[in-house]
Parts: sequence; structure tokens; C-alpha cells
Amino acid sequence: MAVPGPHDTDLAAFHGLPVFHVHNPLAHGVFTKVRTLADAINGKVILYQWTLADGQVRTVAGKKMQRQHVLRNRGQWVIDRDAHRNPRDPRVPHPEDSLTEVGVLTYLRQQPDLPLFLLRMHDAFFLGAPPQGGPEEDLLVTEFVQGGEVFNHVKAGALALNEDGVRELMWQLVHAVRYLHAHGIAHRDISLENVLIDRPEPGCTARLMDFGQAVQTVSAAAVPLRFFRSIGKPYYRGPECYVPRLPQVDVIVPADAAPNDVVFTDNIGADGQPNGYLCEVRLPDDAVPGQQCLAEVWGYEARPLDVFSLGVCLFILNWRMPPWGQTLRIDRSFNYILANGIAPVLAHWKKEPMSAQGMDLLNQMVAANPARRLSAEECLQHPWFQLFDGRAVPTHP
Repeated sequence: MAVPGPHDTDLAAFHGLPVFHVHNPLAHGVFTKVRTLADAINGKVILYQWTLADGQVRTVAGKKMQRQHVLRNRGQWVIDRDAHRNPRDPRVPHPEDSLTEVGVLTYLRQQPDLPLFLLRMHDAFFLGAPPQGGPEEDLLVTEFVQGGEVFNHVKAGALALNEDGVRELMWQLVHAVRYLHAHGIAHRDISLENVLIDRPEPGCTARLMDFGQAVQTVSAAAVPLRFFRSIGKPYYRGPECYVPRLPQVDVIVPADAAPNDVVFTDNIGADGQPNGYLCEVRLPDDAVPGQQCLAEVWGYEARPLDVFSLGVCLFILNWRMPPWGQTLRIDRSFNYILANGIAPVLAHWKKEPMSAQGMDLLNQMVAANPARRLSAEECLQHPWFQLFDGRAVPTHP
């Protein structure tokens, strides 16, 4: 039997974990609606008072979703490369997978050392059809985090953090991602919109949420898996996510590369010039440094992508603006930073840089080449986080 390769992904890896209780707590007065908190891609998020069996009342958030949306990716393709190259095929799974979200949260809830910085699920219910009629529904119940999304506070100027405050928040988020990666999970949609805080002020505690685009990072044989579809929000998205649909592209072999290496480089157009896209490719057996060749499009690993997104979060928390609109060479800011680094752009924008250590970490997190980025574990070992050496990571009770 052939050993699975890096492209043998399983987009349904978490589909078998959720258990939806066939019991409608809304119909039995167990849950009392307080108010609607937000609209979500696949439903509504509602604040409830949950009366427990012992009479205690717990404030929770419930995401109410149409069951047909929760289950729509069952039986769809699980190989991401197939979905990427055949986008109009009816077997292509939806990129936002509610069943995966519930599956990941179910897995995390089972862990005895779950960091406080990851949103905790309480339960999941199959509600059936609403009394007024309509499609059947599911209810995902999680802890309620009072302060709401970080992004809203940053946008409104209500979360004014100095570098120490940013460092505290980033330490929490990097720990959350380190834990996910250690458990073979990559988020793939990290953004300040997907981070909740308990209060909008220095010293706040974060929760990373929304696992609808999460994936398994390695195969059962410990082979790092590679993905092809662009996911996440544009300015949080690493440049390696813009993967061509063609199986091969023309590239110039880097000077330090050897045959069969996986390299991150410019795609070459019909005119012999870079066409504006960068991606990872595997070089052929006859690759010669400095020469043009046809190379196999190789996809991207998800863990470096998460670190890149964390780096963009770090940038926005510091300067309340994104560093670029998208990570393509047609974006002037991205192309300039790719060539010159972040500091000259900050000077042009009349923005004060962080400390030298902070700038060093940021540059290594948003390195365009994913092979040159730090891992989440390496980020935590960086001198910028030295202040937290020895600090215990709080866990959910």
C-alpha cells in the first residue's frame, strides 16, 4: 500500500468527532434568549442564559445554524488539490466548513490542558425544525466572551495598547496557535476578527475562535500536508496561498537550489518576466540554478500560514492599519516590503517602529518565503517574549 503523500489531504478529518444531542433545549426552557450578538457566515450568534440541571445559570453564546449547511461538506472531495483545480465541480467542498468547526471544538474540549486562549465549546444540539417552520437547525454552544471581537475595538480606537500591551496579547495568541499546531491542527483564518477579548483594555485575555477553515497539518504517517485553495482574509493571507490552477508553472531556478527542492519563487509569464504571483514549486530532476524550467506546483503548508497571519495581527495591533491590501506583487506596499522590509514603510507613513526585538520578530513572522518564517514555538522563544519566560499558560477549568 502506497504511503500517503503531502497532497493526500483529508478535508473531512474532523467530521467524525461532533456529537449533536437530539434534544431541543430551546423548547424546554433550558436556554433563554437574551439578545442576538452577531450574524455569522452559516447562522446567527445568540446570547443565552443556560439553566443547568443543578439550577445554576450560565451565560453562553449559541451559534444557530441550518443543519443543511452544517452537513453540506459530507461526501464532498477531501483532496484540496482536486478542489482547487476543478472549482466548478459539484463535489468541491465549501471552504467554510461548520462540521469541521464543531469537530475541532469537540476535540479541543476533550483535552485536559486546553489553554484559556482558545475558545471552549460547551455542547452541541440538534434542534430539529423551528416551531414556525423552516429548515432543521443545530445549535453550537460555547463560552461567552464579554468584550467581543478585537478588530471592532481596534477599528474604533477603543483598544489603545502600547508595545507591552501588544506583547501580552500576542503571547496569548501565539500560545493558542502553538497548541493547535502541536495537536496537528492549523487554523488558516487567523485574524483580529476571529479573536475575542474579555475586556477592551490592557491586560485583557484573548480567545481564538472560528475553526471553519481548519485542517489537519500532517498525515497519519507524519507527512506534512499541503493545501491549494486560497483561504482567510486578503491581507492576513500569506503570498504562498495564491496557488496557480495549472499543475506546472515556469520559474527561474534560484541560485542556491538543487533538483527536486521545494522553493518559493516568482512565476514566469509568457514574456519571460515574473507575472506577479509567487508560489512554492518542486523543481524537476534537471533543474539548473539561474535557468528557466517547468516546475510542479506544490501547494502550501498550513502552519507557516498561521504564523504569517499572526504577524499581520501584530502589525495591526501596533499601528491600527494593515501593512498591505493583499500579498501580491501588484500591491505596492507588499512589493516594497518584500524588497526593503517593514521599517522603511513605517518611516514613510510616519509611524514609530517597535523596539528592535519587536521589529525583528515581526519581520520573521511575515517573511514572504514560508520556509524562512519562525514556527509558533520559535516565536515564543524569541527575545521579545523573554519577559514571559517561566509564566504558566492558564488552562480552562
